[in-house]
Amino acid sequence: MIRRLIKNFFVDILHCVLVAIAVGSPLLLIAHPWTATAATANGSTLNTHAVMVDDTDKIVSWVSNQDRAYDTVVSLAWDYLLNKVPNDPSTGQPAYFSQSYLNPDTQQMAGWPNNPAGMFSMLIESAMSYYQYSGNYAVITLAQRLADQELTSGMTLSNDNWPNVQYASGDAGSLTYHGASYGDSTGVGDGVGIIEPDKVGEFGIALIKLYEQTGKTAYRDAAIKDADALANHVRAGSSSQSPWPFRVNAQTGAIREQYSAHVISPIELFDELIRLNLGNVANYQRARTTAWNWMMTYPMINNAWSGYFEDVSVQGDTSNTNQLNAMMTARYLLRNPQTDPNWETHVRGLISWVESTFGVSQFGAFTIEEQQIFMFAMGSHTSRYAEVNALLYEKTGDVSAKEKAYRSFNWATYMARSTGVVIDGPSVNNQWFTDGYGDYIRHFMIGMGASPDWTPIGQTHLLESSSVVSNITYTSSQITYTTFDPSGIEEIEVASVPIGVTANGAPLPKRSDLAGQGWTITQNVLRIRHDSSGIIMIEFNGVPINQNPSITLISPLNNATATSPGSFLLQATASDPDGTVNRVEFYSNGFLVATVASPPYIYTLSSLAEGTYSLSARAFDNLNAYSILATALVTVSNPSSTSTSPPVYETVWNTTTPSKSTSSFNVQAGDLLVATAMTEDSSVSVSISGGALNWIQQQVVSVPSYGWVSIWTAAVDANKTMSITFTREGGTGNYGGNIFAFRNAIIGASSNTNGFGSSTLNFTTTQTNSAIVVANVDWNAVSGSSRVWRTNAGAFTEKSYANVSGAYSIYGGFHQNAGASGTYAVGLSAPDGEKYSIAAVEVKGTASAVNTAPPIISGVTTGSINQNGASIIWTTNAPATSRVEYGLSTNYSNTTAVNSSLDTTHTQVVAGLSAGTLYHFRIHSIDAAGNEGISSDFTFATPMQSDTKFLFGDQEIESQVDYNALGSAEAFQTTAISSGTVRAISVYVDGSSTARTLIAGIYADSAGHPGPLITQGSSAALTASAWNAVTIPGASVTEGQPYWIAVLGINSGQLSFRDGSGGCKSEVSAQSDLTALPLSWMTGAIYPSCPLSAYGSIGP
Repeated sequence: MIRRLIKNFFVDILHCVLVAIAVGSPLLLIAHPWTATAATANGSTLNTHAVMVDDTDKIVSWVSNQDRAYDTVVSLAWDYLLNKVPNDPSTGQPAYFSQSYLNPDTQQMAGWPNNPAGMFSMLIESAMSYYQYSGNYAVITLAQRLADQELTSGMTLSNDNWPNVQYASGDAGSLTYHGASYGDSTGVGDGVGIIEPDKVGEFGIALIKLYEQTGKTAYRDAAIKDADALANHVRAGSSSQSPWPFRVNAQTGAIREQYSAHVISPIELFDELIRLNLGNVANYQRARTTAWNWMMTYPMINNAWSGYFEDVSVQGDTSNTNQLNAMMTARYLLRNPQTDPNWETHVRGLISWVESTFGVSQFGAFTIEEQQIFMFAMGSHTSRYAEVNALLYEKTGDVSAKEKAYRSFNWATYMARSTGVVIDGPSVNNQWFTDGYGDYIRHFMIGMGASPDWTPIGQTHLLESSSVVSNITYTSSQITYTTFDPSGIEEIEVASVPIGVTANGAPLPKRSDLAGQGWTITQNVLRIRHDSSGIIMIEFNGVPINQNPSITLISPLNNATATSPGSFLLQATASDPDGTVNRVEFYSNGFLVATVASPPYIYTLSSLAEGTYSLSARAFDNLNAYSILATALVTVSNPSSTSTSPPVYETVWNTTTPSKSTSSFNVQAGDLLVATAMTEDSSVSVSISGGALNWIQQQVVSVPSYGWVSIWTAAVDANKTMSITFTREGGTGNYGGNIFAFRNAIIGASSNTNGFGSSTLNFTTTQTNSAIVVANVDWNAVSGSSRVWRTNAGAFTEKSYANVSGAYSIYGGFHQNAGASGTYAVGLSAPDGEKYSIAAVEVKGTASAVNTAPPIISGVTTGSINQNGASIIWTTNAPATSRVEYGLSTNYSNTTAVNSSLDTTHTQVVAGLSAGTLYHFRIHSIDAAGNEGISSDFTFATPMQSDTKFLFGDQEIESQVDYNALGSAEAFQTTAISSGTVRAISVYVDGSSTARTLIAGIYADSAGHPGPLITQGSSAALTASAWNAVTIPGASVTEGQPYWIAVLGINSGQLSFRDGSGGCKSEVSAQSDLTALPLSWMTGAIYPSCPLSAYGSIGP
């Protein structure tokens, strides 16, 4: 019997994979739900690579095969670490033991103080995640060498105030670590004898995980000593003192620096030891509670996320914030949401703070700078930000978070050269073993686990495990691995169809979910739950899993416009990597308007009235798998009616008040609010709130120490009177802002720049009669009447201005009508040598307020169901129409009539159904703006006809799809519930079945196995996705007696059916060339795949 997964037709649009391959040039993007299009070089370079962008001008990886981009950079990095790292001439050992970084071009030692505890911790984490992904044990060997080096040459003494813990730093060129003497001579760094308690926690969690991987108790015992020291030294903390100091003398306990917000690593260490019941658990729980309460009281509220990097000077306050502490805390919350009931609010707040404080947009990606005193975008920090957004997507389905993660990961790939040299960032260009390796690899590994469609197509990798994977072996036909914990859940990207999964030799059932132990597969992602044994084996049949087709919408371009009556050419290209494209469907606002069976895939949509339209295309392959929708938003308008209305505006600026609100103003539903916010200090940002609206930061830019600007937007949901509050985040000094309310408008282009000299931003609008909103900060700008806007867009209306001691100018404004679309130079006429930050957005007029959010469908349920019909009930978050597609598979093929009434509570009746049949359905609801919400797939089953007497078997349509090879029979246990003469056996034939003939029969029971054949019959007129009655010669059955129902497919095709996973068993016949059920059963394999969706009755 073949235990496999039939191709999954239930494609989750948020997790689906678009498959393509690189064929020459240009490249074809892959596995990304937002883009499936040609990638081209944009003329820029990053770290020796030509920058590649898609048709939206956003960055993709430099790696030619996009599906292998992340795999490629981590593999290059590991190859370098294992095979290419030069030896330090001072020690004769690989440089990572004694150096923090190298010159990437010459491979010369940098001679900067070493940071072993943090570096080794990161490398150990990266090694463990890469080992489960690849099976390459060499990385674990390296991890052990690193841990052993620290434990033998970098520990405090047993009689120190901080006993038996690790030093965070050491002198360059030395294999012993006792703090860096550079810190004594310069005040930059730790100094000899100084430890960093947060690194004790960081190294401790790496040790306990390495113990779980290797079983070496020395690592466990060292981790317990780390936890003991941390628990014994914890303090309540305050806004200026953290639970542990950042730097402290190990021998005396004298504090050198009071504050580090990096408390999440000690918390993780406590968590794991408490879970394992190791060490002084009560003391760890007390210390954990103290650290957690402090974190939630102070940095989570005031964003004082400072104190991590070993090579910075001693800080007297908390102003040198960094992104690492905030993002590692967000990562912990996403992986441990049970610890914080407000985890999502906190995570989104941390992401927003990092974006506004350290984020710089480049090629459509958020790049992340390191810390306030070192504001340079770097690969490790950008990939950490990407990892957090990927985890947020995995947890919530937030597609915008996945998009941010995707672009930031793509940018970070450029830090890796094809030689395996990975630099920290393009502006710094050093090769750190932390930033380029330990703190780089691990984020890509977690990102691929959170979004498996970023892994290589046609390969098999274990991506995520709730327990440490202690060993793993990959072959072409199976994977075997062992987890530290007997219970766990794993996620595996697979290249071919699984035959079966066992835990310690016992088969695990295939399931529709992981509510119990077993396994599921969606597309090519296998998920396994095991409850009592971590010894897992997966076998494959070698048949590749069908991949989805990909599609590119060539025309129209996004944001294209036309004059009423509008006409657009819909043109798409489509491909399928493992089959053929069957058809392309074109949609307008979610309604099917054309189906094109063969290339060229072209259709002209004409006679469109004024309004906004969502035009999209979807490709289907020969097995009916389908791509995501490729969509373009277009507008049909009357040019005379599309200019923006004069905005309502409010202004606020001052030098002393931390928070300032505008006066009240009136807005209407559909208005677009645009807010500018500017500060004179790049370390100070401004947040915007008010109106119970969702504020989105469109632009943010700054010059270190010389000013910060941002532009925010929000869509008004109802007529209201409201005010806006500008809140200064940290620091002091002048800040300002504006709020504009535009009618009948949407955001078009946006851009920013910064630098030195006269401030000018060359800004390109996309539509006639647009407004341009500008935010500016200039240092050394002229004041008063001599200030002149530099623009060829016409006169700007300046809405706020502040001059601070003749040094800073803060201003914002808008130009009402930019005239024809084109490029405009906007800025301020000021003396050369000024430092400036400037951002701008285009506000485009529309014929009406545009709502592009589809209605959210929820509460889907079935009402009354009978043999011939069912009622479908659901709700939407906004008034919308009602329609239900339904059918015997996810092809649907039937639909109810559209109820055009705009309601939030919906009921549709599906009629004309067959009894005893499983039906698939999905819901379509379209709101007043034409946005369509489409639900995922749901199912219901109609009951059987009541004129048959049920004698034995299972009348439920079980969730597990199963099949046997042609000529192989399978028998399933059952017990008669009534006595009588059975004359028919009804078998549910799955929708994927292609068999032409079904033979069904009954066997007597013989000591728990099929005995003599009692009766059998056949049917050559099968209906898929339905119950099929097989008439048999009458046979008597007795209530309470065991029997076996047997099924066999013959002649041609494959018989697919449904079975369950509990309470009984099935046996496969030893014969594999049967043309009828044998008189005497010969047992082959035995499975827990029971009951069969089949039953015996008196008559059909």
